[in-house]
Order: sequence, then structure tokens, then C-alpha cells
Amino acid sequence: MFSQSHFNEHYKSLLDQLPPSMKKDAWLHPTTRKNNPLSEEQARGIRPNIEELLTSNVNR
Repeated sequence: MFSQSHFNEHYKSLLDQLPPSMKKDAWLHPTTRKNNPLSEEQARGIRPNIEELLTSNVNR
């Protein structure tokens, strides 16, 4: 299921602020959630919920 996280290049500035472990967790959260998981292709796109997730992780 989990191959490698490939977020959209649009999120590079947010991803540069996160350690690798948090990047992996941020990728796994939307792609493995029980209700309404995103496909890897969907998670690679530009989506408001992905940006919100990454922003909240950076703010933590």
C-alpha cells in the first residue's frame, strides 16, 4: 500500500519544514484512513484537505 510519499510540488515550502517522519505520517493519514481514503493519485494532487493537513503539522 505505502510505496513512497510524493506530494505535489505545490507543497514544497510546507514539506521542507517537516522532518521525514512527519512527512510519512502526513502521507499515510489521508491514504489509509478508514472512512473515505484518498488514492495515492488523489493525494498527489492539489487538494484543500492536504494543504490543511500539512499546514497544521507545520504549525505543531
